[in-house]
Amino acid sequence: MFIQIMGRRMILTVVAILACVFTPLRNVVAAEHALVSELRQITGKPVEAVSHQKTGRLKFLGFEQGYQIAGSPVMRKDVAAGSEGAAAAFLERYATLFGVDDPGRDLAVKKTVTDKGRSFIRYQQHYQGLPVIGGELIVHLYNNAIVTASGKTSRVSALETVPAIPPGQASVTALRLISALYPESANQLNASEPVLSVYNPSVFGHDRDVNQLVWQLELKSGDGAPIREFVLIDAQTGQMPLHFNQVDFAKNRMIYDKNSVPSDTLPGTLRRSEGQAATGDAEVDSVYDFIGDTYDFYFGNFGRDSVNGSGMTIIGTVRFVPANETPPV
Repeated sequence: MFIQIMGRRMILTVVAILACVFTPLRNVVAAEHALVSELRQITGKPVEAVSHQKTGRLKFLGFEQGYQIAGSPVMRKDVAAGSEGAAAAFLERYATLFGVDDPGRDLAVKKTVTDKGRSFIRYQQHYQGLPVIGGELIVHLYNNAIVTASGKTSRVSALETVPAIPPGQASVTALRLISALYPESANQLNASEPVLSVYNPSVFGHDRDVNQLVWQLELKSGDGAPIREFVLIDAQTGQMPLHFNQVDFAKNRMIYDKNSVPSDTLPGTLRRSEGQAATGDAEVDSVYDFIGDTYDFYFGNFGRDSVNGSGMTIIGTVRFVPANETPPV
């Protein structure tokens, strides 16, 4: 499946990347449904709300014509200027739909991309200062009106954040367990500094909705072997709830350029491949970054490794002009 995004005579052809058990208390569900009803009433337009089948938390919220949060009758204080101010005000009232009850405390802006009136703001979830692995929300705005909010988070409460397993022991455990999987490279594996984090399998698409305190590490091989293991070690029990080789799940981008020469053939001349440094061409480098953001979102929130789930190459073409049109000046 391909998506074509037009703008300034540019078509970006992207291989689309598609895409304790929590039982909501009755009063919480009622309140959250009331918030969706409130949005429909305020906007006077259809509001699309999609919930996670297992947790009941929203994973997508979309507005047909955008929601201007500034001036909304439900805002109790002035909305700060700009897209980040609008997004923050929106989340302050509605983040609970996604499972975040205190967005000012538990959500931090990770990245903001703005282009031609559109803004995409990515938030990282935290719990008592610890990152929630895969817990992210992305708010899309157009002229500071909310267009969509999407992502997955974990509703965390009363989780013990003092580890019983020290970081050094977590590293030793990770090296021992992963070395057994790669005996030929066992003596060459190196572990990154462990990062204390929160892990919930439901964020990665699994059925279990249980929060765990974990040490997050990355193991690489010093002998050039294709090993970059993402490893979690339970900080209380020392068990390994998750690991996978990121080499097998790496994004693979190829950005081509048609140089505004009228033609119906694609993709063009290769300008940048995965892992290469920035070219200095704003359009080539922006497309490379946007494709990476898209991949990261779907892999982080849905565990989807490209369109086919197996790392299919993502191709982008800039400065495309159809054969029957005149190149821009």
